Amino acid sequence: MKGWDVAGLVTIRTTGDESMMFQGAGTEIVGLQALASGLPWLPIIQSKENGVESLELGLAGVIQGINWPRSQVWTNSEIRDAAWPKLWAWPKELVRLRCDKAIDGIVSGAIRSDYQRTRLDRMANRVGIQSFAPLWHHNAEQHMRDLVRDRFSVIIAAVSAEGLTKHWLGRTIDDKVIDELVSLNKINGLNIDGEGGEFETIVTAAPWMQHEIQLKFTTDWQKTRGRIIIETATC
Repeated sequence: MKGWDVAGLVTIRTTGDESMMFQGAGTEIVGLQALASGLPWLPIIQSKENGVESLELGLAGVIQGINWPRSQVWTNSEIRDAAWPKLWAWPKELVRLRCDKAIDGIVSGAIRSDYQRTRLDRMANRVGIQSFAPLWHHNAEQHMRDLVRDRFSVIIAAVSAEGLTKHWLGRTIDDKVIDELVSLNKINGLNIDGEGGEFETIVTAAPWMQHEIQLKFTTDWQKTRGRIIIETATC
């Protein structure tokens, strides 16, 4: 909408169960999001504590104007080492996608987390690119309703907050779901957009995606928290 050329999608694959910087649940489908959008995809293994250093190293090639550092998608050993679920054979079309020009900025989905935004801003400053957070301080409820209005298909991939039970896992966000989140916000202060880590989401369809991603999943529930376990994904 701003007229920027999107060079590609980048995923940080966290190696632990928790990360203050990056989402873990559902990120294995970003390759298919890229494929459905006709964009290159750069997966990066988090090898440093907070992941920002890993992101900086992974972006080094494209910042200098080189093609994406990877000539092919993950090998089997890398999938195993990164604990990346081996869900399907990666489509050949994804392997052929390339980025042939240097990037001059990164875009993140930070809304209110100073911890996340300041670290991304500092990294961008170190390597000489811009850091954009176009959703910064957007009204939480309005942001969620905009997603529904603009025909995003968004699935709740993980929950970890009072009031969010196993039955929330896998729900598609619609106005009814948002109404329930608003009610929970009034009861216990839950962030309507999940920015406090109350829940994580994944996008399976968006206005710029030519195909919707179809998922089959089970759920893993651990007393007061849980996540979906994706078994297959296609687009």
